[in-house]
Formats: sequence, structure tokens, C-alpha cells
Amino acid sequence: QQSSLTDEQKALVAKTTLQVFTNMAACHMKLEQFEKVVDDCSKALGLDAKNAKAYFRRGQARLRLRDLERAEADLRQAQALEPSDAAVAAELTRLRAAQAAADADEKRRFGGFLSRAIGPPAPAAPPAEPPTLRTDGAL
Repeated sequence: QQSSLTDEQKALVAKTTLQVFTNMAACHMKLEQFEKVVDDCSKALGLDAKNAKAYFRRGQARLRLRDLERAEADLRQAQALEPSDAAVAAELTRLRAAQAAADADEKRRFGGFLSRAIGPPAPAAPPAEPPTLRTDGAL
């Protein structure tokens, strides 16, 4: 029962609980249980919305799950909280590579879709005849 705890004890319980969630997320990451990583980190962020480690690990998991938009949001938040963290910068580089690969794949799969759906483009109009100069001074 937390109501009988002192403020110091409550703070210790919150800190320990936060560490448990972030450590469980690290274990789940090693086991490649990425959905559990996202869940653990979300719980940690519910306790401390400024926990860079939780944003980082959740971003890593979302990247592995191919949830690139939300991975980017998490990694950018981790970077904002810890701007000099090299691991965050490295993960953002991996994210950019994954985004480029996804864009290339999408282009490959859907690149010709519109041209097939609406037909070939209309032929270009022939160039207009250049105006002839009149020698009588009239336009």
C-alpha cells in the first residue's frame, strides 16, 4: 500500500519501477520481442516522459517492426533529450537507410501503377511556327 509510504519511499518505488521497465525492454530487445519492448518502454514513459533511454529503445524496436514514422518520432525525442548520444545518432542513420530502402521498394512496386491506370501520356504538341518578319513595317 503506497498511501502509507513516505514521499522518499514513493520516489524510490517510482525510480525502481522505471528501471524495471527499461531493463525488461533491454531483455526483450535481445530476445527480439519487439512488441514487448514497445510496451515496456511505453510503460516507462508513463512514469517518466523525459526518459531518453525508453524513447531510444522504443525507437529501436519500432524500427525493427518497420514502423518507421513512429521510430523516427521516438529517436528524435531521444536525441532532443540526449543530443550528444552517439548510439541515438547511429540508430537515426539506420533509420534513414531503412526509409530510403522503403521508398525505393515502394517506387519499384508502384512506380508504373499510375501510368498503367491512366494510359500513356498524350503526345506533345508540335512546336509553333516562328513569327515571320514583315518587310513593310506592319506587325
